[in-house]
Amino acid sequence: MALFGLTCALCFLYTSYMDLGTIVEAILKIGLAPTLLVLVLYWYKESMDKRIKHLEDENKKLLELIEKNIFNSPTGGRK
Repeated sequence: MALFGLTCALCFLYTSYMDLGTIVEAILKIGLAPTLLVLVLYWYKESMDKRIKHLEDENKKLLELIEKNIFNSPTGGRK
């Protein structure tokens, strides 16, 4: 199990914005398990922020498409 956690941490190093020195310093100060938890939570927050941004962009595109279709229809959006 510890090997799996260590592997996850190493994989995370390549995708995170934290540098190796920050992570090593955290491991030395608070230990491996809490550091891995922080890294996982940090990764989760970053991935959710990206997902929210993507959904906001998609929402904006859909709203523009709806407005375009309503205002360009012959009935003005009414049936």
